[in-house]
Amino acid sequence: MIPSLFVSLEELPLLPNGKVNRAALPLPDASRPELRREFVAPENPTQARLVELYMNVLALDKVGIHDDFFELGGDSILATRLVSRLRRVFEVEMPLRELFWQPTVFELAAVIERFVIEQLESLSEEEAEQLLQKGL
Repeated sequence: MIPSLFVSLEELPLLPNGKVNRAALPLPDASRPELRREFVAPENPTQARLVELYMNVLALDKVGIHDDFFELGGDSILATRLVSRLRRVFEVEMPLRELFWQPTVFELAAVIERFVIEQLESLSEEEAEQLLQKGL
């Protein structure tokens, strides 16, 4: 396993007993790493919400719609966390493998929109009427 982030230090902060002072270690930079792709802002509400979730899970301050989740520092544990939040926010049953197959916000937004449409099409008339009454 290779760490997704490295922090360069002149020297490690040490305690009087010679051990590393972990509390004095600097936090990793939360800025978007240098990627091959240029930053592209979200183009619709689904992409905007996904960008927020990516930034939250990856602890970054900026994510573009063509940025790859795994190139940004994501791993399988963070992927599980993200998919759990996607299920809660978008109310879709999306398998974890979708994030591995569609790792960018742009691709994942299309998958989520497809899942939402499929779920809406599977509703009975009564269920659809109840959603409309709730304003969803």
